[in-house]
Amino acid sequence: RAPRHVRAVNDVDGVPCVEHMRRAIEAHDGGRVTLVATGPLTNVALLLATAPQITRHIDELVVMGGAETVGNITPAAEFNILCDPEAAAAVFARGA
Repeated sequence: RAPRHVRAVNDVDGVPCVEHMRRAIEAHDGGRVTLVATGPLTNVALLLATAPQITRHIDELVVMGGAETVGNITPAAEFNILCDPEAAAAVFARGA
């Protein structure tokens, strides 16, 4: 079950993006996939919460969400993590 603060962001033809993500990952014929998150991790957190079995199809998760020296929003924060820190924490806590 998804945490209360997490909700699907956007949809395509009435189907939540998270469901499209799940279907695309599970339908991939080439084995495990690399999931690249270039924005806040809200949908990734929701995907992992609602379809935990999806991790067997994910080889690695690449996140645009850090800085070597200074964040791009505050001295310590990067935009994609700052936008939804709870989702980022949920993703990182799963070891994804």
